[in-house]
Amino acid sequence: MVGKRWSNKAMKITKKTITITESGDEIPTHEVLTNEAHFLEGSIDAENKDIYLSFSSKLAMYDFARTLLQESIFGFEGRKEFIYLSVNGKNMVSDGVRLSEKSSRIFIEYPANDSSMGENLNQN
Repeated sequence: MVGKRWSNKAMKITKKTITITESGDEIPTHEVLTNEAHFLEGSIDAENKDIYLSFSSKLAMYDFARTLLQESIFGFEGRKEFIYLSVNGKNMVSDGVRLSEKSSRIFIEYPANDSSMGENLNQN
């Protein structure tokens, strides 16, 4: 919303440690995995070519962000693809994210031979 001032009073968050492992077994959260109410819908505005990532919940956005973080640290193939997956009519989580049936596929590309994360990760 333009012009609206957001306050941290709406949500109490204390320090949170986010663990990202090479296997990614901690992604997604149990709630996202078991509750189809948490999803992402990617779409493109054909007129102006804007890309929209519309999340049904902050938890869905959190798991998407953790998936990207896991890929940025441990990924090596140069590409991460997010697809809609359905089994027996049930919308499933694939690679930590559940896409809606209407969603465009989402492709994340990065240099496969980029070593900048390894060089800089321990500096912060």
